[in-house]
This record gives sequence, C-alpha cells and structure tokens, in this order.
Amino acid sequence: MTRTRTALVCLIVSAGLSACTTMDAVQEAELDVLTEAIDEAVLAGDYPLAMELGYEYLGLPIDGNDAEATPATGYMAGVIIPGEDGGPRATLRGRMIDPDLGDRHQIYGMMAAPLDDQVRGIVAGSTHQSGERNGGSLFGDYRTVGGETDQGGLRATWNVEGSPVTSYIDAHWHVDSDGVGRVFGTWTELEVPTWEEGVRVRIDVSGLTEVHVSDDKVWVTQVLQDEDAEEGSTKTYVNGEDYTLEYSELSCPEYDDADCNSVPMDSPDGAIIDLTAGATSTTFIGRGGMSLVQEPNAENGYEAIVMIDDLAYAGASAYELEINPL
Repeated sequence: MTRTRTALVCLIVSAGLSACTTMDAVQEAELDVLTEAIDEAVLAGDYPLAMELGYEYLGLPIDGNDAEATPATGYMAGVIIPGEDGGPRATLRGRMIDPDLGDRHQIYGMMAAPLDDQVRGIVAGSTHQSGERNGGSLFGDYRTVGGETDQGGLRATWNVEGSPVTSYIDAHWHVDSDGVGRVFGTWTELEVPTWEEGVRVRIDVSGLTEVHVSDDKVWVTQVLQDEDAEEGSTKTYVNGEDYTLEYSELSCPEYDDADCNSVPMDSPDGAIIDLTAGATSTTFIGRGGMSLVQEPNAENGYEAIVMIDDLAYAGASAYELEINPL
C-alpha cells in the first residue's frame, strides 16, 4: 500500500494542479497520472503493481481485489459523476487503456441505478480513440455486493466498430456519500469462436427465456415473457452473426403461448459442435440468472439448454453466454 500511495501522490503533485483547477481538470489529470503509472509498471513487467495502482486510485483495499493476478489485455479506469439532484442516471467517463499498444479509448456513458428492491443497474456508453474514425460501444451491468450500497462489481462487453473481437470488462466501482466515485478493472479480448469450438449467444431478454443448442442448430424458447415487452422480431447474435428471432406459424402457432420456439439458426457450412461428452456454459454479461438446465445426452439428442431468468427486472436487457463442448 505504501509504495502505491507514494507513487500516486508524487505523480499527482508533479502534474502541477492548483487549488483553482476545475473538477473536470482534476479528474482528467488523475486519469493521466494513473495511465502513465500503469504504463510504467507494465513496461517494467510488474503486473501486480499495475493492479495495486488501480485499486489505490479506486480507493478500495488491495487485499481481496486480485491484486496479484496477471492482468488481461488492458485496463479500464473512470470516474462516476452523480446525476442532477441525485437522479437515477450517473455519468461514466474514463479510458480503456492498452499498455502494450499504447492505445487510449475515451469512454462516455451512463450508469442507470437499480430499480427499487434490486441490486443490479445498467451500464452503457460509447468509446472513441483520438485520430481514429471507428468508435466503439460498451454495455453491461453493475451490482452492489454484501449489502453495501457504495461499492460493487461491474461487468460489460466492449466492441469496436469493424473489429470481430469482443472485449469483456471485469471491474470494481466505489462512490462516496455524494455519489461521486471511480471505476477500475481489466478487460480481456476474446475472438469469436468457430461453431466447433463453441456457440456464443448475445440476446435481449425480458422474462424467462431458454437458449437451445444442438450439434448444428441454435434456437430460443420464450417460456414466460414480460407483459410490457414489445412483440415482434428481436435481434440476436450467434458467434457474431445476426440472428433475427422469428416465430412462424410452424414453429409457434400461437405466439402468446408458453414454450414458443423461434425459427432455428443453422450452423455455418454444415459445421458440427460435438456435445456427446457434455457441455459447459459461461456467462459474460447479464443482470439476472443463467444456468445450464439440460445437459446434452443421447436421450435428448445431445441438446444443451441454458435458462435465462430476467423476471425480477423491468424491461429488457442484454445477456451473453457461451456453450462449449467438454
């Protein structure tokens, strides 16, 4: 703790901030300092120090925050600015930092507060890299932990326009009594899998929904839909490809009934995912619960089913999961 605090204090003092500096300038200077410190730590090969610097910036104890873990592709650091009059939407500003490449993507977004009696809120924003035409977007959720209301975890996906790679953010946030706070975490790039490697599904859910994966198909079952949700086609992505959920007379004669199946999406070029030995499921983002409720076996035609439970939340939200063979 001592070396990180000393390092940050020295760097902030060296930035030459005066007592008349605006809050925006202070926040930008602190992000500059943190970025520089992380770059130097990574250049020296001291990844634990890079993580300690981030948690020192965040204002949370280092112990228990994976300070010794080797970071992934890069870091996320930002500030939380409360909404006017304590409104439900706080502003999120910050950076996506890639120390190896030296890339800096500016973040501008919002953190929508959880609804009453809920612990998860929505995170959404856009990113932009100076001098580059392609922008990006991030979307996910944040939560409180252990009954605390001033800190918690944040998960999100980050996509840059024109890139087939999705980055997954795992961060912590902390706010003071006035709602002003900070965010810090890591992000990891993951290539879109081939069908043989796994089936990654991103879908907006409102209610109770099942995602089915067989050897060469994926489809969705609407088990129980939120009464306020809009009917019609919903855009979904399977391994990065568009999949519009449609409910035909053959697959779902009565749309409002339970167990309404979407028209299946076939695997590309006849590819096969081998689920004969079983399957695992991984959750990337999602405010509600997700669980593998059917293991593939010979009796069910080697079909895996993941249940997504969004019943506790109002409106629709994005979920992303991946099913892989054992």
